[in-house]
Amino acid sequence: MRYRKDKYGNDISVLGYGCIGCGKCEQHCPQHIQIRQELKAVKKTLENPVYRIARWLVKKMKAY
Repeated sequence: MRYRKDKYGNDISVLGYGCIGCGKCEQHCPQHIQIRQELKAVKKTLENPVYRIARWLVKKMKAY
């Protein structure tokens, strides 16, 4: 089973950011939720331009 890791080797799949789009979660979902589609919608909603700017600033600050 493949899991995405952050730069420190931590499994980030539990956050939803680790989705590789394989669809296995949808096959096992008893409610038949289209999880990949829902994750994309949530990401679009939560990762607005303000979030992206803040994330960019944090990355820049870590570089120093």
